Amino acid sequence: MLSVDEFESFVKIMKGSSTSVVKGHCIINFESPLDNVEYFELLLNKYGVTSISEKSQNEFVISTEFSDESILFLSMDKLFYKSCSIGSVPEFFYVLKGNQSSLEESKETLSISLFLKWKSIVTKVSNHTINDKCILYMPNDDGGKELVVTINESLDFVKKINYKIDSNLSADNILKVLDINDAQSTERESIMRTAIFELIKDNENKNLISVIEAGDKIYVRYQNLLELYTKRFSVNKILSELEQKQLEYTTKINDFVSSSQNKAFAIPGALIAVGGLAKSGGFFDSVLIFIGLYLIYRVTYISNEILLDSYESLKNSLNDLIKRYSKFDEGIEVRDAASRIDSDIKIKIGNAKKRIEKINDMGVIMLCVGAVYLIIKLFTP
Repeated sequence: MLSVDEFESFVKIMKGSSTSVVKGHCIINFESPLDNVEYFELLLNKYGVTSISEKSQNEFVISTEFSDESILFLSMDKLFYKSCSIGSVPEFFYVLKGNQSSLEESKETLSISLFLKWKSIVTKVSNHTINDKCILYMPNDDGGKELVVTINESLDFVKKINYKIDSNLSADNILKVLDINDAQSTERESIMRTAIFELIKDNENKNLISVIEAGDKIYVRYQNLLELYTKRFSVNKILSELEQKQLEYTTKINDFVSSSQNKAFAIPGALIAVGGLAKSGGFFDSVLIFIGLYLIYRVTYISNEILLDSYESLKNSLNDLIKRYSKFDEGIEVRDAASRIDSDIKIKIGNAKKRIEKINDMGVIMLCVGAVYLIIKLFTP
C-alpha cells in the first residue's frame, strides 16, 4: 500500500525537474540539488525503477524498463496503455515527461478516465465485440437493426474527447447499475442498449466520442425507458393476476353448473315415478308415489336455491375484486381488462342462474303432472 505522504514528497522533489531519454536510460535533472539522495533513491525503487546507473544531488540516470507494478511512466502514452490494460487510470501515477501526477487533474487524464468508463459501458451492453468495434443489435418486426460503435484505443483519439462532467457522472451512475448482478441484469443491459441505440443511430460518426458527448442524455433516456419497462411489467403482472382470477371464477361456475346438472338427473326419476303412478292401482300406492315425487322436487329445489345463493356471493366477490383493480394507477389497459372480465363472468353467472330456474320449473311441471294423474286415477272409474 503506497503512502500518500511519501508520494506527495516525491512529486514535490520532481517539481521543476526535466527528463530526457537516451539509449534506454532516463536522465532526470533537478532544478535544485537534492537534500537526501538516498531517500529519493528509495522512492524510485519503491515506485518501480529497476536499476539506477548514476545518482547525485543534481542528476539521476535510471533505466527506462520499469516493473509491472510501477507507478512511473515515461510519457502519457505509457500511462494510457497501462490504464487500458487495467480498465481505469491508476490511483497513483507520475508521468516523467511533463511532470504530471495523480495529485493534479489534467484534461488528458480526465479524458482517459471518461474514455475507459464509456468503453466499459458500451462493451458490457453490446451483443458482439470484434476488434475495435462493438455491435449493438436491436430486434424488431422487420428482423432487427444493428449499431456498430467504433472504439479507437489510442491517445490521439482520446485527446479529441471534449470532457464533460455530466457525461462522467452519468457514466458512474450507469456503471453502478450495470454492476448489479441479479435476475433483472439482462433487462437493464437491454434497456441501456436501447438508450444508446436511439441516441447514436442517426449520428454521422458512430464512435465512442459520439456516445460520450451524448452521455448525460443516454442516462436520462435509460431512466425513462426503465420507468416505462417497470410500468409495463406491473401492467403485465396485474393482467396475469386478472386472468388467473377469471380462471378461478370460471372454474367455480363450472363446478356449480355440474352440481346443478347432477340435481337435474332427479327429473327423469320423477318421470319414472309418474309412470309408476299411472300403473298403480291403489289409492295409498298413488299417494306414496306422489309423496316421493314431491320430496324429489323439494330436495332439487332446495339444492338449487343454495346454488343461487352461491352465485350471488360469487357475484358480490367479483364486484369487490373489480373495484380494487379499477383503482390501480397502471392505466386504462388494466381497467379495460377488469371491465371485460367483469362482463364475461357476470354473463356466465346469469346464464347459469337461468338454467337453475329452468330445472326448478321442470320440477314443478313434473309435480303437477303427477298430481293430475293422481286425481284422474282416483276419480275415474
